Amino acid sequence: MSRDETYPYCVSGLLAIPRVLVVESDRQHAERLASMLSEAGFKPSVACSKGEVEQEVSASQVDLILVDELLPSFGGEHLVEFARRHSSTIQVPLLVLSEGKDLSRSEEHTSELQSH
Repeated sequence: MSRDETYPYCVSGLLAIPRVLVVESDRQHAERLASMLSEAGFKPSVACSKGEVEQEVSASQVDLILVDELLPSFGGEHLVEFARRHSSTIQVPLLVLSEGKDLSRSEEHTSELQSH
């Protein structure tokens, strides 16, 4: 099976490769994650700033958004709010990632995100 056939899914009768937007402030980390996703059969794109996120969301349809909770220029919660207001991403699942150790904050933040 070729890489492009790894995780196809049906969209209007056509096979499509899931598109994933990786939002991460560290470009090298984002590119490594995008490379792993690509090898797994996904079609990733990378955004490392608020402007890049807005450009990616406006320019293309995505099937999943992976976002670093602790973005320096804007927090992950702001991205969630932005994505929920934009018509092309209102139904797109968001997976918020964090390397932080403060689990109580993560649980509290998860509850806030679920309410959006």
